[in-house]
Amino acid sequence: LAYSPEVALPTNVTVPETLVLKDLSVATGSFPLDTVGLKAVELALARHRLEEALPPTTDNCSSVIRLKLLNTAERVEFLRREQIIDKEHAVRLEALRVTLQ
Repeated sequence: LAYSPEVALPTNVTVPETLVLKDLSVATGSFPLDTVGLKAVELALARHRLEEALPPTTDNCSSVIRLKLLNTAERVEFLRREQIIDKEHAVRLEALRVTLQ
């Protein structure tokens, strides 16, 4: 794999969307993109946009709002991952049933 140095951005600069995709690679099975990979890219970009839209943590009220929004986003992500695991589990159980018959 090609060498990719760590990126250090100033604190007042927003993270470019291309850096959201830096962890995708052939080694992790992320390329070439299939439907699942494309969905992962879309979710990463949506998460990045959400984080950019959050209020700054300048005061207590903004911090509370930010925390609530992040918690909601994490719950949604957890439920999505749980559904994926349940689907994969069902496929494995069906394969096991077929094997045992």
